[in-house]
Amino acid sequence: MNLPFFFVEKIPATGQETLLEEENAKHIVQVLRMTGGQRILLTDGKGNTVEAEIINAHKKKLSVIIIGTHFTPRSGSNTAIAISLVKNSSRLEWFLEKAVELGICTIIPLLCERTEKQHFRYDRFLQIAISAMLQSRQSWLPDIQTPVPFNEVVQHSAQQQKFIAHCSEESKRNLSDLFN
Repeated sequence: MNLPFFFVEKIPATGQETLLEEENAKHIVQVLRMTGGQRILLTDGKGNTVEAEIINAHKKKLSVIIIGTHFTPRSGSNTAIAISLVKNSSRLEWFLEKAVELGICTIIPLLCERTEKQHFRYDRFLQIAISAMLQSRQSWLPDIQTPVPFNEVVQHSAQQQKFIAHCSEESKRNLSDLFN
C-alpha cells in the first residue's frame, strides 16, 4: 500500500523533527485517522521526497521525524506549454491539472490578441498544480509563470521546437505525423 503523500515548502534533514502545516495535520489526523508511529511521504516539489514517521498526532500541530530522503531526477525533456487565459476558468484549471499529471516542466499563461480574461490567480493555479502533483504521486512541481504576451513567448522561449494548436483548417498537420 502506498504511503499518503503531502506537500511541504521545505524538506528538513534526516533525523530532524518538524511540525506540519495545520491543513496537512488536519487531513492526516481527521480524514486519514493516522496516529503516532505511522508513516507518510513528504515532497517539496523540487524532486525531494522524504519518508517521515508521525511522532505526535494532533489536528492543529502534527510533528514528524524524517526517516529517509530520496531525490528523483526530472524525467523526460524540458517541456513547456503555453495556453491562453480562457474565459471559463474551470476549463483552464482542468488543463492545468492534466498538464501537471503529464509531467510538463513549465506552464506559461498567454495573453493573446483575443484573450478576454486578463485576471490571473497565481495562488489558485499553484494549489491546483500541487494537488495534481500529489494525486499523480510526482515529486516535481512545474514552474508556473506569470502571464506573458504571445509574441514574447514565441521570440524568447528556450525550447527549440514550438508547436501551435489552432482551430483554423489551413496548413493543419497532426503532431503525431512530425514524430513518425
